[in-house]
Amino acid sequence: MKKYRYVIISFIVILLSNLIFGISDSTFTLAKENTPVKSVDGKLVLENPGSTVSDGKYIYYSYQGDGKRMDIIRLDPKTLKSKSIAKHTGNGFTNLSIKGNYIYAVLDKANGYGVGNEEPYICRVSKDGKKKEILVPGESPVIAGNKIYFYSGKIVKFKNELEEESDLNDFESDGYISSMNLDGKNVKKIVQISTKSNKWRKLFKSGDKVYYENDKNQICDLNGKVIKNIKIINTGEMHFWGFGAHDTYDVKTKLKYHKIDKFGEDKLQVGTYKAGKWKYKTLAKVYMLQNISVFDDYMMVKVLESATPEQQLCKIYLLDKNGKKLKELHSWAPAE
Repeated sequence: MKKYRYVIISFIVILLSNLIFGISDSTFTLAKENTPVKSVDGKLVLENPGSTVSDGKYIYYSYQGDGKRMDIIRLDPKTLKSKSIAKHTGNGFTNLSIKGNYIYAVLDKANGYGVGNEEPYICRVSKDGKKKEILVPGESPVIAGNKIYFYSGKIVKFKNELEEESDLNDFESDGYISSMNLDGKNVKKIVQISTKSNKWRKLFKSGDKVYYENDKNQICDLNGKVIKNIKIINTGEMHFWGFGAHDTYDVKTKLKYHKIDKFGEDKLQVGTYKAGKWKYKTLAKVYMLQNISVFDDYMMVKVLESATPEQQLCKIYLLDKNGKKLKELHSWAPAE
């Protein structure tokens, strides 16, 4: 009888231990709330993928627009040698991100912008260019953790203003921000939004936290909470629209790059934050600076320069961290 009672007591002790330690383990393994990144002056740092990315050794880029459609190009900034790792079709690549051994991007298979249709596919290309995969139709992808977040939808036949179908394809939103694994599997709808938010709206990330722009031009987290009472600064490629119109913040170096508009000659400046203020010095004077991406010791810039009094040229330059031009990479006459 005593032996039987001992077995029962032992069983109860083991059961209670498993319950207690099981609860304790689950407490320690709960997913933490993703913390956004803040700049040294307390602003929320947001990144939207652009034309360029870097893995620390190579710069990968593809500029699209102004009459130019590019392959994805891998550039060694030390030797200045480059090679194509993915051929473009249609309107080419946008929204470049890098994760592991892959470059992720949006490939728009539509040709031209005059009609108004688009045919965007999220794709990935291995950094050596040997593997290329189309994942799903989608727009404005950002990678946070091991997930891709994007505006989801499907490819349909394009309809003109008279609602007549054509032979062209177009993207139709499903009204959701969705997520998927890095290989394109396990697609899940995350946030329901207005379908109007898909067209020309952006997704952003800050660390591993994801934000989106709603149809009222407000920045929201994935719970739909509008970001208020905090200023925002851009990181990554500096675009001259929205909240990041003239600044980009380097999270690694804690420097801020700033554009000053001056007719005929813009100024590119770098700022350091001391004693509660930004102090700037001019790195370069360039004619009509369009955008800039900063990678440690190098910068990629797109400018619009006058070739003749009647003609301007779009140009892509590689600069060193002091603003010195190292190489003119591309030059073309702007067009649609």
